[in-house]
Amino acid sequence: MAKSSQNSKKSGKPAKPQVHVRFSRVLVILAGANLLLMFAPGLGLLHSIYYIGSVVSLAASVIGIALIIYAFQSLYYTDEKKQ
Repeated sequence: MAKSSQNSKKSGKPAKPQVHVRFSRVLVILAGANLLLMFAPGLGLLHSIYYIGSVVSLAASVIGIALIIYAFQSLYYTDEKKQ
């Protein structure tokens, strides 16, 4: 952090804030991808082992996609906007 403040003093430009990744959102992305890969209608891994109804597999796929979209929207944060 001291190095970036020294660089900003030399160049005269303000230092860019550091961007961090929320670990919990990474886990949500993995959970959504897991749901999507396991329950995708006709292609999911569980369809080769068990019979799963199309309503259940479609609902799980939609939930997986929704989880992935939610997690990517709030994945990164800066120190100023920490939640």
